[in-house]
Amino acid sequence: MHLYRFVTVFLCTGSLVEPVFSDTRQNQSSSDTFDSIQEIVITGYKRPVTMGRYPGGVIQHASDRLTQAYPETVVDIANMTPGFYAPDTGLRNPTLLVVRGINFEPLGANDLGTDGTAVASYVDEVPLPGYFSPSQLVLKDLETVEVLRGPQGTLYGTSSLAGLVRYQTADPQLNQTHLQLHTRVSTTASSDDLTSDSDLIANVALVEDKAAGRILLSYQDQAGFIDNDLLLSGAREDINDAQAQAARAKLLFKPSDSSQVILTAHQQNIDVGDRQADNVRVTHKDYQATHRYSQPSDASIDFYALEVNQQWQAHTLNFALNRYLSDQSQVTDLTDLYWTAYGYPDSYQAYEQSDVESTQDTLELRMVSDWSETLSGVTGIFYSRNDVAVRLDEYLTDYAFDLELLEYSPPTRHRYKSN
Repeated sequence: MHLYRFVTVFLCTGSLVEPVFSDTRQNQSSSDTFDSIQEIVITGYKRPVTMGRYPGGVIQHASDRLTQAYPETVVDIANMTPGFYAPDTGLRNPTLLVVRGINFEPLGANDLGTDGTAVASYVDEVPLPGYFSPSQLVLKDLETVEVLRGPQGTLYGTSSLAGLVRYQTADPQLNQTHLQLHTRVSTTASSDDLTSDSDLIANVALVEDKAAGRILLSYQDQAGFIDNDLLLSGAREDINDAQAQAARAKLLFKPSDSSQVILTAHQQNIDVGDRQADNVRVTHKDYQATHRYSQPSDASIDFYALEVNQQWQAHTLNFALNRYLSDQSQVTDLTDLYWTAYGYPDSYQAYEQSDVESTQDTLELRMVSDWSETLSGVTGIFYSRNDVAVRLDEYLTDYAFDLELLEYSPPTRHRYKSN
């Protein structure tokens, strides 16, 4: 799949009203009041603008708020943001993002597009694909998170009909060397295990006033809380446990006050024991699953990005080149389908093994011009190429006679393969 978008021009004209702040305390001077107010800068507008000059609805979570709240996934971000909803489906499946109550159902397996949602997601200048990739990105060491509400198609394309979520990772700090260690241990209701979350963040000054690096190492061990007494291999507890490992390296090179180059590499792996779903109608109990075969998942996300910024007086040139790679393998139980729909005896069990590989290359060249306080514009070129390979295999075996047959036998029906 190829997506081309050329020469997007956006102009703002007319007078802009600066925000007015008031303070009812009589014993405090107005100068003290303005000194206590920190200017909020919005970067998701493709150019930095203050909150009062942004012509739309936006909520920004700054680094101090993120450090205090300690979000782990986009579900935690949604819980902090009015008008933004993300159901907690666990780390195994993509999460549907809903802004202002608007979104579409994800695309099916017969459509190889990756922009099946109405809320776009960006990490720095890297667009995250939609349905055919795990959307549960490890969210650590962020500078800001911005949720832009309302259509953002002028700057971000058709996949942002309802809004945009933009994660800005922390840049390396020049002339600073420090090390941070964060660890959190918690308990989960209906679980017998502990959940742990640890991060190591290192900022290293490389060349004075010119270069610095930043490294993130993260490990999460999430306790499961779903039980399943109907597995043919035997009852199990806390089946939806998950482990996530992530590493991110960022290099900042600043040859002059008006130019900078940023290189980013991010890698993560997520292993999930089973689906985060119960079946109360059948079991009449909370957190009880009913599938017959275990449904583990193994997913990886890698992305690499180059960003170059150059400024000339009223003009700023931005160049972004990145590659996004994801690979997800998972098992889906089909045993009850074969029992009820196909009439197989209950000694048989069936499952589907899927593997989805997605590669996305994007390039963006953008010129931001501020001709005056009331007139500005953006002109640019955007190119995106998405390659998706999907393989689905179904396995069927007689569980009562040969347990090894399930693991080593060839698929009985090859359903789908596409490049």
